[in-house]
Amino acid sequence: MKTNRNKLIGIIHMQRNALGINEEEYKSMVLSVSGKNSCAECSESELKNIFRQMNSLLQKSNKKPFYFRPFGSSMHAAVIACARKKFGDNWEKRLVGFLKHINKNSLDSCSQNDLRKIMGFINRARKE
Repeated sequence: MKTNRNKLIGIIHMQRNALGINEEEYKSMVLSVSGKNSCAECSESELKNIFRQMNSLLQKSNKKPFYFRPFGSSMHAAVIACARKKFGDNWEKRLVGFLKHINKNSLDSCSQNDLRKIMGFINRARKE
């Protein structure tokens, strides 16, 4: 399964190719931003800093920046949007009740599979 960290590394490599920088320049930039010799050694937050730096360089070169959408973020947003539409002002109360049912404290603690279950609940539920 591809993680957000691996996705960021892949996007950073695409940014590098778009910039046309060589290996030495790339490693120097990674070291200056993160203090690490390679993206493989970096944490997700360090990778996000490298990503932002690369986008800054792309924009300075009048090239199109890249976008990073973490896994799960679109499903998370979709759950909220559907719950608001279906349940109106009562949406948070209804979701909290279902989250308790599946032993979760918040949407942020939900896996992709949990978010699918919640979406199924929203689709089957009646407006009240």
